[in-house]
Amino acid sequence: MKIKLIIISIFIFCNLIANSFAQDTIRYERILDEALKNNMILKNELLNIDMVKGEYYKTNNFFPKLPELDFVYETDKFYTNNGNKLFNLTLSQEIEIAGQFSKRNAVSNYRIKKSESEYKVRNNEIVFALKSVLNNVITSQLKLQIADEVYNINKDLLFNSDKRLKAGDISQLDYNLVSIETSNSSVILGKTETEFKNEISALNVYLGYEPAKLFYINVDTSYRPVFVSLENLKKSALENRSEIKTKQYEKLASNSEISLFKSENIPSLKLSMGYSNGTTIIPGDDIIGDHNITKIQDSDKNLNFGIGVNLPLLFNGLFDFNQGNIKVAEVRSKILENEIELIRKQINSEVISAYNKWENSKKNLETLRINNQVIENTLDLLKKGYEKGEINLISYLNEKQKLIDLKLNYIEILGEYNQSLYELEKATQTKLF
Repeated sequence: MKIKLIIISIFIFCNLIANSFAQDTIRYERILDEALKNNMILKNELLNIDMVKGEYYKTNNFFPKLPELDFVYETDKFYTNNGNKLFNLTLSQEIEIAGQFSKRNAVSNYRIKKSESEYKVRNNEIVFALKSVLNNVITSQLKLQIADEVYNINKDLLFNSDKRLKAGDISQLDYNLVSIETSNSSVILGKTETEFKNEISALNVYLGYEPAKLFYINVDTSYRPVFVSLENLKKSALENRSEIKTKQYEKLASNSEISLFKSENIPSLKLSMGYSNGTTIIPGDDIIGDHNITKIQDSDKNLNFGIGVNLPLLFNGLFDFNQGNIKVAEVRSKILENEIELIRKQINSEVISAYNKWENSKKNLETLRINNQVIENTLDLLKKGYEKGEINLISYLNEKQKLIDLKLNYIEILGEYNQSLYELEKATQTKLF
């Protein structure tokens, strides 16, 4: 009676598991798209690009300064109508003649390209992290399918063993062993389900879903051979990696800054246009002694054009701040050059490490793949052999477990193979499959 109660409990428990996994199936590509679209880090990087573009619009004007408008009104007429009155209006504009505008434009454009490369760096890192999480989910999903398959095999075996026990075809010992095997497979199924839920929960963080949301991933899990050479991968990495491009654009911006700072020592022109209106009123008798003339009024109206030169003062230790800017930019350029060389070496090392891992997992996978193709048929033959009495129960259970271990090992190696490809993609910033 106890054994039958255990069987019923196992059946109910596994039905609950099956029902809990009757969830939606989401395509692999859709998951990638949604995760990248909802990622807050990438959204901030895009905003950073907009901010750098804002700096470009703020500083990259053809005229270095706004036009200046001077208004002067002077008079010494306080208590009488006699005296002088002057009205003067001047509009001036400074104009650079050493191409400073194009140099500022170059600095800003390189900074924008740098921020765009930084976005690609973050995108490459996040895609790798996301694919790694997806790989864990898919591996866990495949293990769950195997655990469910093993449980169903044992459940059928237990059902048939119950009938055979009643018919006297098997011993109580064999029946007990089958019952224990079925109980153990239900426990493994429960643990595998928990692992799958945990992996899905980690994926939900990237997708912005509720942590408890469950779904299957619709993806082709068959072996996908990839043919690459180490030299081509290293070449692609040095051409494509955005970390290198980020430093290169910053170095170009620094070089443009050096030219800009030097050009600022060249005089700039200042064009001006002015209009003045002056009036002088004096008593007439003060000049000609004629008391019949009460006053004399004289008005002058002038329209003036002027050209000036804005000369920087280059006194050592007083107005040589631009020399300091030039030195800083030159040193920064040399530092960036060293950093670029260091990044190149690090990337080469990353590619070699990822390639070696991929090559090893590929060999292991191709070896196990041949065995994996005949496992299902062998499991079926073992079951029929036991039912016909051609092999005993212990041999059947042992051989069955070996085959299941092979299937699980194949899934582990397949996960390692895919992960090594993702690492190669990250190291080269190139889609390989």
